Amino acid sequence: MPTQRLVHAVPVEIQPVAPLNFSRAALQPGVSLHRAVGPLARMVADRAKSLPVRPGFLPTHLIVVDQNDYLTALDKRLATAGTPREKPEIEFIDLHGITRQVLVAVTLLGGSMWTFGGNHTFDHSEPGFPYTSAGYSHRPTEGVGALLRYSASSSWFVDIRPRDLRTACERLDRYYRHGSWWVDRLSVALGYLWSGLTSPHPELAFVAFCTSLEAIASTSQNEITHILAERCAVLVHPPGLERVVMYGQIKDLYSLRSKIVHGRSAPRKGPINWETLAVTAKQSLVPRSEVVKLLGVTIQVLNSVLARPKLLELLHVKRSEEKASEAMNEYFLNLLLRGEA
Repeated sequence: MPTQRLVHAVPVEIQPVAPLNFSRAALQPGVSLHRAVGPLARMVADRAKSLPVRPGFLPTHLIVVDQNDYLTALDKRLATAGTPREKPEIEFIDLHGITRQVLVAVTLLGGSMWTFGGNHTFDHSEPGFPYTSAGYSHRPTEGVGALLRYSASSSWFVDIRPRDLRTACERLDRYYRHGSWWVDRLSVALGYLWSGLTSPHPELAFVAFCTSLEAIASTSQNEITHILAERCAVLVHPPGLERVVMYGQIKDLYSLRSKIVHGRSAPRKGPINWETLAVTAKQSLVPRSEVVKLLGVTIQVLNSVLARPKLLELLHVKRSEEKASEAMNEYFLNLLLRGEA
């Protein structure tokens, strides 16, 4: 029987463009990030003229997924891990999960802002294949919230090298791969990171970033702020002043979180501006600089976790919450007192 071969393209607007100084980056077998130039980009642009695309959405890149190459490589990885998957007769690939994987990697490496919507499918099946899957699948536009998009300074953004982006995608693979779910503390943290990035509500974004940190570093209901600040600082910085500074930053940020979640966020007397805390019936404001600072801490902590094989190994072991907390407590105790875990 003739072979079906599908290529999917997800248009993405990534800003600023300059830190992604490459035309194409191969991220995983079958997955690549392209500048929105060339024949494929022109086909996508021509199609989009008659589609329900949000005004002002101007794609700078395409996330391209060759379905056959991706699934073949995925099945090899799963077989090597001893966890083969059932293959349905007709496969609908999880493009949204793969898109999230790429965009989270872009955020963790460069702090980039992005927007995306639906996806295009191009059918390159062999002649005689009984049906075509070419077309467009619409989904509501999703992206980094306006508060973050317009609050980060130019110094926030970092250049992204293709090999670093590929490494980040490989480390994130088990959390976003097609056809399976992997749930652990890091999975929860990544979920709250996404919620915070895409929320249009600053108070919800702030709480989401805090919860992302808690998913990684909190194992007790006692002294949450102290333990969380200590562990995050230890993960990110070696002994020294920077570790002390981050500890203090996180404690201050958690003081702001407490005001938000416990309803003590009415504005004080005086002018109200972008640095005011005011969650009211009329409008919700959280100091912009504090939201960006908290996102920066969250990105640093997640990058540190992803770069620590022993910690990832601990996170990946399936066990009860009690046993997982005991293992995490021991890890952080060794990291704090011995400088290694």
